[in-house]
Amino acid sequence: MLRALSEYYDCLCRQKDSNLVPDGYSRIGVNFNLVLNADGTIEEILPYVKTTNNGKKTKDDPRDELFPFRNSVSGIAAETIDHREKYLFGIEWDKQGKKLTVTKNSLRAFEKNKEVNLVFLDSLSSPVINAFKNFLQHWEPENELQNPHLIALDKQYGGAKFVITLQEDITKPLNRDPLIKEKWEDSLRDKPVEDNTVMGQCSISGKYGPIARIHDKLTGIPGG
Repeated sequence: MLRALSEYYDCLCRQKDSNLVPDGYSRIGVNFNLVLNADGTIEEILPYVKTTNNGKKTKDDPRDELFPFRNSVSGIAAETIDHREKYLFGIEWDKQGKKLTVTKNSLRAFEKNKEVNLVFLDSLSSPVINAFKNFLQHWEPENELQNPHLIALDKQYGGAKFVITLQEDITKPLNRDPLIKEKWEDSLRDKPVEDNTVMGQCSISGKYGPIARIHDKLTGIPGG
């Protein structure tokens, strides 16, 4: 029964316009669209929201997007096609000073994001991928504290999530690029198994593979 339900879930995930999250991905609520020029400079930053109406008033909510799976770990850990402001720009929002600021942690986050994504994207080429690579290679956080696009976000910058698009077509985010999707899913299938990895059969899917040594970070639970 469990295996049948697992296969049914996979089938539903493959359907067009499915709201289910397929293996290897995370659903992220995105606030803004970082629109790049071909040379990697910022053209504009647009709201990326959906408007809902509860019968009394309307409000803007973050728009959901699928990104390569995000591991919840402590410390500085960049993700493939990262969506977080500190990792994308190397800049944080200072709540007390109410201003943008660069810290050792934000610089480390940006450099890690740059390293991880330039390696992942090295063999890939499309207009939006090339624009993002140019952005990573030329962006210098210390020189962007007065960037008008970031300043305009004000306190909304803190904790913001971004998709990345190209100015020529802002309807096709980087995280949906077919080349990225193909390489990411190939990397999941071809992930090397370490010699000391414990293998076993999943009681739900029936698949044989590595057994996780620890759970992902559990939010809301002390020590989780």
